[in-house]
Amino acid sequence: MMLRWLILFLLMAGAAGVGAWMLAGGTSGTSATPEPPQSIDLAEGEELYQEYCASCHGSVLEGQAGWRSAGEDGILPAPPHDETGHTWHHPDSVLFDYTKL
Repeated sequence: MMLRWLILFLLMAGAAGVGAWMLAGGTSGTSATPEPPQSIDLAEGEELYQEYCASCHGSVLEGQAGWRSAGEDGILPAPPHDETGHTWHHPDSVLFDYTKL
């Protein structure tokens, strides 16, 4: 259970950072890792996650059904953001680029 909250915290912090980057007019076409935020606002991160991520990854991090198998289009459904998913082992730069691009 503690791991689930840690993952949620990290996702919310990441969402807050992505949102701040987007509001600052981030550059397109680069794969540079953004600077980490200087402070973390959990309420803002949760709000951003619910607005931009929960529709696919679930409001309680559960992911989409069948997330381990690609659809007919070859795209994998959104994985859960808990200990059963796989996003936790990717570096932030990979997740950032995948989300952005």
